Amino acid sequence: MTMQECYEAIGGNYEAVLGRLHSEALIRRFALKFLEDQSYIQLKQALEKVPEAYEMTIEGIKKGL
Repeated sequence: MTMQECYEAIGGNYEAVLGRLHSEALIRRFALKFLEDQSYIQLKQALEKVPEAYEMTIEGIKKGL
């Protein structure tokens, strides 16, 4: 699969990215770095805990009233 096919498969705009980065080698480099980056996974895990933290906050407020 080429980078252009990959972008099309995920609904991305390959031509716009190519216009900014000017080479498929750079596009590939940054795409591979994104796959190694754990930030998105960590953000997703943190957001899954928000409802639980919200409930605990509400319960704490109720006890204080």
